[in-house]
Amino acid sequence: MLKSCPYCGRMHPVWYECPKKPKRKWYPKRRGQIERFRSTATWQKKREEVLTRDHYLCRVCLDADHRINNRGLSVHHITPLGKDFERRLDIDNLITLCSKHHDEAEHGLIPANRLRELAKTSPRLPNLQEEADP
Repeated sequence: MLKSCPYCGRMHPVWYECPKKPKRKWYPKRRGQIERFRSTATWQKKREEVLTRDHYLCRVCLDADHRINNRGLSVHHITPLGKDFERRLDIDNLITLCSKHHDEAEHGLIPANRLRELAKTSPRLPNLQEEADP
C-alpha cells in the first residue's frame, strides 16, 4: 500500500521513512531547583501532611461556599517557590486548593493574606448531621 509523502511529494510504501523528513532534535531536559524539589520524598511527605491537616478538602470552597470539594486537589505555596524558596516546607505557607481556586490563587484573584489566614486555622467542617435530619 502506498501513501503520499508530505515531505517530498512522492508516493512511498506505508512502512518507508522518507529521507526528506526532518530529524527531531533532542535536547537534554534541564530541571531546575523547583522541579527537582517537587519530586523529593520530603515534599511528598509534607504534601500529604497538608492534605491530612485540611481533611482532603479545598479550604477556599469550605470557607466560602460551605461546600465539600475534594476533586482536583493540590497543595499550593502561598508565597511562590520562585520568590522565597526557603519557605517551601513551611506549613503556614501551604494550603489545599481545588483546581479552580488554585488557578485563581496563582493569578492573584484570591489574596495571599486570606490564604495565610485559612492555612493557620483548622478547617471548620459543616455539620452534616444537621443537614441529614428533616
